[in-house]
Amino acid sequence: MKTNFFKINQLILIVYILLYVSLILGFIYNEDVAGGGELDRSFQKNVTSFGFVDGIKGFLFIFYPTNTIIHSPVYYILIHKLENLINNENVFRFFLMNIFLLIPLTLIRILKKKFTHSYLILLIPLICFLSPNFRTIAIWSGREILSLTFLCISIFYYINSFNNFFLKNIFLSFLFLICASYISWEYGFISIIYFIELIINFKKKSKISLIFLFNLILSLPFFIYVIKFMNLGNYDQSILSNIFDNIPYFFSIYFFYSLPFLFLNTNFIRYIIKNYLLSFVTLIIFYIITQYTEIPEIGGGILIKILQFLGFSKLIFIFSTMGILSFFYLSNKKLFFNTLVLIVLILQTCISYHFFQKYIDLIFIIYFLFLFKINNVNEIIKKKRFIINLMILNFFYLFVSLIFRTNSIL
Repeated sequence: MKTNFFKINQLILIVYILLYVSLILGFIYNEDVAGGGELDRSFQKNVTSFGFVDGIKGFLFIFYPTNTIIHSPVYYILIHKLENLINNENVFRFFLMNIFLLIPLTLIRILKKKFTHSYLILLIPLICFLSPNFRTIAIWSGREILSLTFLCISIFYYINSFNNFFLKNIFLSFLFLICASYISWEYGFISIIYFIELIINFKKKSKISLIFLFNLILSLPFFIYVIKFMNLGNYDQSILSNIFDNIPYFFSIYFFYSLPFLFLNTNFIRYIIKNYLLSFVTLIIFYIITQYTEIPEIGGGILIKILQFLGFSKLIFIFSTMGILSFFYLSNKKLFFNTLVLIVLILQTCISYHFFQKYIDLIFIIYFLFLFKINNVNEIIKKKRFIINLMILNFFYLFVSLIFRTNSIL
């Protein structure tokens, strides 16, 4: 057993070194495989160059309120301070790229807490370093570097709280989630999942009100920013309209990320046939929705881009249908809880005007591994075939991203 454990650790170390070297090479050659990374960094520099002429106070009360900036002011203040401290663009980007390595390391710790299969920790470096999203935001200092780091630490304490429900773990899970939402406000919706879990499983019900009060007070900046976000001119279309327009692409992407789970279970096809009425009604609903929505010029995800390239973009409703059916198939044992989690994920990803897979692929993976309660998940992922399936999926996504790489294409 010790020999096997040592070999696994050696293998993981080798994989990490090789993938880290590939990230450094990407940094040297300004790789932008997801598209839009260099443009986003240029926008960051413009904001920090012109927004802080009158200091932080001037940025918060003059520049930020009068400009249509959709990102949190806390994020720009942190970036501004860091840029001034380092005072070199390449060193700044390289420093943040290495900070981002905390994400796979934290995810490995979470996997060890939730699952017992030692080779599964190979999942994380393969997921992260093959992800076009990970590589682009790591190389180009995307805001997700900080928000995802805080989110992963939050989920670590969230998973920890399953074992004992110590108040310390619960408070820390909310605290780091709040820190994440200060930078990427949409992460604040995940607190709904945490509270649902508490209400269902936490025996000390009297403490929930204390946790809620703690969360509410520290989340005031989040609510203030949400009000600002909703009032931006670029988002004057209603939230429901945005969700309606984005929902076909959301479920097509859900289907894409569910494939490693479905490939290991041939019963999915039987499930579709057995529930033919549900399948047919869902197909008709998504067909109708796509007749009233426009195919996006940018965003929409990998499947719509492939269909557009082939000239079959209107067939996206088929993959949307497969997405919602895969959700019911994978989630029916904990359907109520998983439906609530799904609603949170939709709110987190679909309320903006555009739907970009490149910004949320790591979020989907985090949901699938740690937040959704997928049927027989331990049995599925303990099979080595699962890692192979996931690796093939990531290579495919990386390959397609290289083909369709333009600014913010996916």
